[in-house]
Amino acid sequence: MSYEEHLGKSETLDDEITAGWLANACAVIGPDLAPEQPIPALWHWMLFQRWARANALREDGGARAEGFLPPFTHLPRRVAAGGRLRFGRPLRVGDHITRTSRIKNIADKDGKAGPMVLLTINRVITVAGEVAIDEEQDVIYLGPPSPSAAAAAAPSAPPLPAGAVKREHAAGPLEMFRYSAMTANSHRLHYDLEYATQVEGRAGLLVHGPLQATWLAGLAESLAPSKRLRSIEFRNLGSATHRDGMVAAAWPENDKLRLELRRADGERCIAGTAVLA
Repeated sequence: MSYEEHLGKSETLDDEITAGWLANACAVIGPDLAPEQPIPALWHWMLFQRWARANALREDGGARAEGFLPPFTHLPRRVAAGGRLRFGRPLRVGDHITRTSRIKNIADKDGKAGPMVLLTINRVITVAGEVAIDEEQDVIYLGPPSPSAAAAAAPSAPPLPAGAVKREHAAGPLEMFRYSAMTANSHRLHYDLEYATQVEGRAGLLVHGPLQATWLAGLAESLAPSKRLRSIEFRNLGSATHRDGMVAAAWPENDKLRLELRRADGERCIAGTAVLA
Protein backbone atom coordinates (compact mmCIF):
# COMPACT_ATOMS: atom_id res chain seq x y z
CA MET A 1 0.00 0.00 0.00
CA SER A 2 1.28 3.51 -0.83
CA TYR A 3 1.40 6.05 1.96
CA GLU A 4 3.18 8.87 0.12
CA GLU A 5 0.25 11.25 0.51
CA HIS A 6 0.54 10.99 4.30
CA LEU A 7 4.30 11.57 4.57
CA GLY A 8 5.12 14.99 5.97
CA LYS A 9 1.64 15.62 7.38
CA SER A 10 1.85 17.52 10.62
CA GLU A 11 -0.07 18.78 13.62
CA THR A 12 0.76 21.56 16.08
CA LEU A 13 -0.61 21.74 19.63
CA ASP A 14 -0.09 24.23 22.44
CA ASP A 15 -0.11 23.65 26.18
CA GLU A 16 1.04 25.22 29.43
CA ILE A 17 2.85 23.57 32.31
CA THR A 18 0.93 24.63 35.40
CA ALA A 19 1.52 24.05 39.11
CA GLY A 20 -1.74 22.08 39.18
CA TRP A 21 -0.56 19.77 36.41
CA LEU A 22 2.75 19.22 38.20
CA ALA A 23 1.00 18.37 41.46
CA ASN A 24 -1.18 15.81 39.67
CA ALA A 25 1.81 14.31 37.82
CA CYS A 26 3.75 13.97 41.07
CA ALA A 27 0.78 12.29 42.71
CA VAL A 28 0.57 9.74 39.88
CA ILE A 29 4.28 9.04 39.26
CA GLY A 30 6.25 10.74 42.05
CA PRO A 31 8.47 11.98 43.54
CA ASP A 32 7.17 15.33 44.78
CA LEU A 33 8.83 18.29 43.05
CA ALA A 34 9.00 21.99 43.78
CA PRO A 35 7.51 24.24 41.06
CA GLU A 36 10.95 25.64 40.18
CA GLN A 37 12.48 22.21 39.51
CA PRO A 38 12.87 20.90 35.94
CA ILE A 39 10.22 18.46 34.74
CA PRO A 40 11.69 14.91 34.78
CA ALA A 41 12.39 13.15 31.50
CA LEU A 42 9.41 11.63 29.69
CA TRP A 43 6.85 13.35 31.90
CA HIS A 44 6.00 15.39 28.79
CA TRP A 45 3.95 12.38 27.67
CA MET A 46 1.37 13.56 30.21
CA LEU A 47 1.04 16.92 28.40
CA PHE A 48 -0.79 17.89 25.17
CA GLN A 49 -3.70 15.58 25.99
CA ARG A 50 -6.84 15.62 23.85
CA TRP A 51 -9.79 13.36 24.64
CA ALA A 52 -11.80 11.83 21.80
CA ARG A 53 -15.59 11.76 22.19
CA ALA A 54 -17.04 8.45 23.29
CA ASN A 55 -18.81 7.91 19.95
CA ALA A 56 -15.42 8.19 18.18
CA LEU A 57 -13.88 5.24 20.05
CA ARG A 58 -13.35 1.68 18.85
CA GLU A 59 -14.51 -1.37 20.77
CA ASP A 60 -11.11 -1.58 22.47
CA GLY A 61 -11.38 2.00 23.74
CA GLY A 62 -8.90 3.53 21.30
CA ALA A 63 -9.82 6.40 18.98
CA ARG A 64 -10.91 5.47 15.44
CA ALA A 65 -9.15 8.51 13.98
CA GLU A 66 -6.08 10.01 15.59
CA GLY A 67 -5.67 13.56 14.37
CA PHE A 68 -3.29 13.85 11.44
CA LEU A 69 -2.34 10.14 11.45
CA PRO A 70 -3.50 7.83 8.63
CA PRO A 71 -6.69 5.83 9.34
CA PHE A 72 -5.35 2.27 9.37
CA THR A 73 -8.85 0.79 9.50
CA HIS A 74 -7.59 -2.70 8.55
CA LEU A 75 -5.11 -2.65 11.43
CA PRO A 76 -7.04 -1.63 14.55
CA ARG A 77 -4.32 -2.13 17.19
CA ARG A 78 -1.69 0.52 17.91
CA VAL A 79 1.43 -0.50 19.85
CA ALA A 80 4.41 1.64 20.88
CA ALA A 81 7.60 0.05 19.52
CA GLY A 82 10.28 2.40 20.80
CA GLY A 83 11.71 5.86 20.51
CA ARG A 84 14.69 8.19 20.44
CA LEU A 85 14.76 11.51 22.32
CA ARG A 86 17.20 14.39 22.64
CA PHE A 87 16.76 16.95 25.41
CA GLY A 88 17.60 20.64 25.15
CA ARG A 89 16.06 23.38 27.26
CA PRO A 90 14.56 22.03 30.51
CA LEU A 91 10.79 22.29 30.94
CA ARG A 92 9.41 24.04 34.03
CA VAL A 93 6.14 25.22 35.55
CA GLY A 94 5.03 28.38 33.79
CA ASP A 95 6.32 27.38 30.38
CA HIS A 96 4.01 27.87 27.40
CA ILE A 97 4.93 24.98 25.14
CA THR A 98 4.32 24.06 21.51
CA ARG A 99 4.55 20.57 20.03
CA THR A 100 4.82 20.03 16.29
CA SER A 101 4.35 16.43 15.16
CA ARG A 102 5.22 15.25 11.67
CA ILE A 103 4.92 11.86 9.96
CA LYS A 104 8.47 10.91 9.04
CA ASN A 105 8.10 7.41 7.65
CA ILE A 106 5.48 4.71 6.98
CA ALA A 107 6.35 1.16 5.94
CA ASP A 108 4.49 -2.13 5.50
CA LYS A 109 6.01 -5.04 7.43
CA ASP A 110 5.37 -8.75 7.92
CA GLY A 111 5.42 -9.76 11.57
CA LYS A 112 4.76 -12.90 13.59
CA ALA A 113 1.16 -11.76 14.05
CA GLY A 114 0.68 -11.04 10.34
CA PRO A 115 0.78 -7.83 8.25
CA MET A 116 1.58 -4.62 10.10
CA VAL A 117 2.59 -1.02 9.47
CA LEU A 118 5.53 0.74 11.11
CA LEU A 119 4.95 4.47 11.54
CA THR A 120 7.67 6.90 12.67
CA ILE A 121 6.58 10.28 14.04
CA ASN A 122 8.90 13.19 14.77
CA ARG A 123 7.72 15.42 17.64
CA VAL A 124 9.48 18.66 18.56
CA ILE A 125 8.54 20.57 21.72
CA THR A 126 9.63 24.20 21.92
CA VAL A 127 9.43 27.02 24.45
CA ALA A 128 9.50 30.48 22.87
CA GLY A 129 11.12 28.94 19.79
CA GLU A 130 13.83 27.09 21.76
CA VAL A 131 13.87 23.31 21.41
CA ALA A 132 13.22 21.44 24.65
CA ILE A 133 12.67 17.92 23.28
CA ASP A 134 13.28 16.41 19.83
CA GLU A 135 11.65 12.98 19.72
CA GLU A 136 11.08 10.18 17.26
CA GLN A 137 8.38 7.66 18.10
CA ASP A 138 8.04 4.27 16.41
CA VAL A 139 4.47 2.96 16.39
CA ILE A 140 3.26 -0.37 15.03
CA TYR A 141 -0.27 -0.94 13.74
CA LEU A 142 -1.47 -4.55 13.94
CA GLY A 143 -4.49 -6.62 13.02
CA PRO A 144 -7.15 -7.85 15.47
CA PRO A 145 -5.86 -9.35 18.74
CA SER A 146 -4.71 -12.96 18.78
CA PRO A 147 -4.88 -14.52 22.26
CA SER A 148 -2.47 -17.32 21.26
CA ALA A 149 0.13 -14.81 20.03
CA ALA A 150 -0.22 -12.72 23.20
CA ALA A 151 0.44 -15.77 25.34
CA ALA A 152 3.57 -16.83 23.43
CA ALA A 153 6.73 -16.97 25.54
CA ALA A 154 9.53 -14.50 24.84
CA PRO A 155 13.15 -15.66 24.49
CA SER A 156 15.07 -15.78 27.75
CA ALA A 157 17.47 -12.93 28.53
CA PRO A 158 20.99 -13.23 29.96
CA PRO A 159 21.49 -12.29 33.63
CA LEU A 160 21.94 -8.62 34.47
CA PRO A 161 25.54 -7.50 35.06
CA ALA A 162 26.71 -7.85 38.65
CA GLY A 163 27.22 -4.10 39.00
CA ALA A 164 23.82 -3.06 37.65
CA VAL A 165 21.82 -0.61 39.77
CA LYS A 166 18.32 -1.99 40.24
CA ARG A 167 15.01 -0.48 41.28
CA GLU A 168 11.81 -2.47 41.77
CA HIS A 169 8.48 -1.32 40.32
CA ALA A 170 4.89 -2.48 40.20
CA ALA A 171 1.70 -1.06 38.76
CA GLY A 172 -1.69 -2.20 39.99
CA PRO A 173 -5.11 -1.34 38.55
CA LEU A 174 -5.29 1.93 40.50
CA GLU A 175 -1.85 3.14 39.35
CA MET A 176 -2.64 2.28 35.73
CA PHE A 177 -6.05 3.95 35.86
CA ARG A 178 -4.45 7.17 37.11
CA TYR A 179 -1.69 7.10 34.47
CA SER A 180 -4.29 6.42 31.78
CA ALA A 181 -6.18 9.51 32.93
CA MET A 182 -3.04 11.68 32.85
CA THR A 183 -2.25 10.51 29.29
CA ALA A 184 -5.84 10.55 27.94
CA ASN A 185 -5.55 6.82 27.24
CA SER A 186 -8.90 5.02 27.28
CA HIS A 187 -7.68 1.67 25.93
CA ARG A 188 -9.42 -1.15 27.77
CA LEU A 189 -6.23 -3.20 28.07
CA HIS A 190 -5.24 -1.03 31.02
CA TYR A 191 -8.43 -1.15 33.12
CA ASP A 192 -10.86 -3.81 31.81
CA LEU A 193 -9.61 -7.16 33.11
CA GLU A 194 -12.22 -9.20 31.25
CA TYR A 195 -11.31 -7.56 27.95
CA ALA A 196 -7.56 -7.88 28.56
CA THR A 197 -7.70 -11.58 29.45
CA GLN A 198 -10.58 -12.93 27.34
CA VAL A 199 -10.31 -10.83 24.16
CA GLU A 200 -6.59 -10.09 23.93
CA GLY A 201 -5.36 -13.15 25.80
CA ARG A 202 -3.23 -11.27 28.34
CA ALA A 203 -2.40 -12.60 31.76
CA GLY A 204 -3.74 -9.41 33.33
CA LEU A 205 -4.09 -5.68 32.79
CA LEU A 206 -1.32 -4.41 30.53
CA VAL A 207 1.19 -1.98 32.06
CA HIS A 208 1.68 1.07 29.81
CA GLY A 209 4.89 1.00 27.80
CA PRO A 210 5.39 4.77 28.28
CA LEU A 211 5.11 4.34 32.05
CA GLN A 212 7.80 1.67 31.98
CA ALA A 213 10.07 3.89 29.87
CA THR A 214 9.48 6.75 32.33
CA TRP A 215 10.69 4.53 35.17
CA LEU A 216 13.89 3.80 33.24
CA ALA A 217 14.49 7.48 32.50
CA GLY A 218 13.94 8.30 36.17
CA LEU A 219 16.52 5.69 37.20
CA ALA A 220 19.04 7.14 34.73
CA GLU A 221 18.53 10.67 36.05
CA SER A 222 18.88 9.55 39.67
CA LEU A 223 22.32 8.04 39.05
CA ALA A 224 23.93 11.36 38.12
CA PRO A 225 22.05 14.19 39.92
CA SER A 226 24.76 16.71 38.98
CA LYS A 227 24.30 15.96 35.27
CA ARG A 228 21.42 16.20 32.82
CA LEU A 229 19.91 13.52 30.67
CA ARG A 230 20.90 14.53 27.14
CA SER A 231 19.42 11.64 25.17
CA ILE A 232 17.66 8.34 25.56
CA GLU A 233 16.62 5.63 23.13
CA PHE A 234 14.71 2.45 23.80
CA ARG A 235 12.94 -0.52 22.21
CA ASN A 236 9.86 -2.27 23.56
CA LEU A 237 10.63 -6.01 23.63
CA GLY A 238 7.90 -7.52 25.78
CA SER A 239 4.98 -6.75 28.04
CA ALA A 240 4.05 -6.83 31.72
CA THR A 241 0.73 -6.97 33.55
CA HIS A 242 -0.54 -5.75 36.90
CA ARG A 243 0.33 -9.16 38.32
CA ASP A 244 4.02 -8.82 37.47
CA GLY A 245 6.74 -7.34 39.60
CA MET A 246 9.28 -5.43 37.50
CA VAL A 247 12.90 -4.40 37.87
CA ALA A 248 14.50 -1.37 36.23
CA ALA A 249 18.27 -1.75 35.82
CA ALA A 250 21.10 0.49 34.65
CA TRP A 251 24.84 -0.01 34.19
CA PRO A 252 27.64 1.89 32.40
CA GLU A 253 28.80 0.72 28.99
CA ASN A 254 31.48 2.76 27.22
CA ASP A 255 30.25 6.38 27.30
CA LYS A 256 26.58 5.46 27.72
CA LEU A 257 24.27 4.03 30.32
CA ARG A 258 22.60 0.76 29.42
CA LEU A 259 18.99 0.47 30.55
CA GLU A 260 16.63 -2.48 30.87
CA LEU A 261 13.27 -3.09 32.45
CA ARG A 262 12.47 -6.71 33.14
CA ARG A 263 9.68 -8.68 34.70
CA ALA A 264 10.49 -10.51 37.90
CA ASP A 265 10.65 -13.74 35.87
CA GLY A 266 13.50 -12.28 33.80
CA GLU A 267 11.63 -11.43 30.58
CA ARG A 268 12.81 -8.15 29.08
CA CYS A 269 10.14 -5.49 28.54
CA ILE A 270 12.33 -2.55 27.42
CA ALA A 271 15.99 -2.17 26.50
CA GLY A 272 17.79 1.05 25.71
CA THR A 273 20.64 3.48 26.34
CA ALA A 274 20.98 6.95 27.81
CA VAL A 275 23.59 9.71 27.74
CA LEU A 276 24.11 12.07 30.69
CA ALA A 277 26.38 15.12 30.67
